[in-house]
Amino acid sequence: MEKKLNRESLRKRWKISGILIFVVFLLWLPTIVWLCSPYRTLNIWILDKTVPNKTYREHRGLFWLLNYFKIKNSKTDKLFRYARDYYGFFPRTEDEFDVVDLYSAQPEHPDLIYLADTYGVYEQEYMRNYIPGDRSPLIYGGLTHEDIFKIKSNLKKIILRHSQIKLKIYLKNRIF
Repeated sequence: MEKKLNRESLRKRWKISGILIFVVFLLWLPTIVWLCSPYRTLNIWILDKTVPNKTYREHRGLFWLLNYFKIKNSKTDKLFRYARDYYGFFPRTEDEFDVVDLYSAQPEHPDLIYLADTYGVYEQEYMRNYIPGDRSPLIYGGLTHEDIFKIKSNLKKIILRHSQIKLKIYLKNRIF
């Protein structure tokens, strides 16, 4: 009788253990799939001229998505970093900032152009939290004619490349 009880309790423990292992595996499956998925490299231009402080709130979510989908920067061959891999206004200290304009974007022919925000950074907003009141003088910002020209000239190339790819696929799949 005791052997039967021990065998039954042992079987029950094995079933419970098996179910727990299966549940843990199911919970870990998305992580395993993500870890095994390949990295891709894209040339992406991100323009954000409204970065009044180091929160990078206007484009930080995009960078999270790019990193989640394992998309690497074609310039650095590393994952995108929100404090470095964009064009526009770069806050450094309360008295210092850098600007990297879009017309210096290299390499040409981006796979994606993302305009996060272009209205600019004002003196009252720079390195401070929101300050209510009238607008102060603009430090840097606004979409310039040079930006528009650079974007338009590269959009034509993107559309042309996309059309050429579609044409090649169409001709390849066409039955004569």
